[in-house]
Amino acid sequence: MLPKPAPGFDQPIALLRACHGRIQRYLATLERLAGHLRETGADPAARAAADEIVRYFSTAGRHHHEDEEVDLFPLLLRADPALDQTLARLERDHAAMADAWTELEAALTGLSPATDPVAFAASAARFRAPYAEHIAIEEAEVFDRAEQVLSAGQLAGLGRRMAARRGVKPESAR
Repeated sequence: MLPKPAPGFDQPIALLRACHGRIQRYLATLERLAGHLRETGADPAARAAADEIVRYFSTAGRHHHEDEEVDLFPLLLRADPALDQTLARLERDHAAMADAWTELEAALTGLSPATDPVAFAASAARFRAPYAEHIAIEEAEVFDRAEQVLSAGQLAGLGRRMAARRGVKPESAR
């Protein structure tokens, strides 16, 4: 059986959910990398994993937060003002994640035999820590609500803006 294709920009909420799956996989890679550094050090495999993590969180991970903060959250707030506290909390989480990323990105790009594995593991843990609860809130409270209250036109516009952010022409516009 062939794997199920990833959702496209014509399904923006499903695409955001799929992104959460990728975030979780990269966070698991980050956790394994911290253990690898303790056991083996900054060998070529560690540097390759670090490069993949940097590439993902510096592009797709950043776009994901922008999709939410710039496009989804304002739409949702207009449709359901009762979500104001939840959305404000998620934006604070994003800011804390960005701060933790700045520290971790420097550690990942500077990975060398001199890297302190204990300090690296602590930096990685600070970055990983907020994600489980954050993702759970987004999926249960925000994404589910978005699917309930946003119109087909609003969702299509969201998908187009997400595609444009990545320099992609969405299928529905072709």
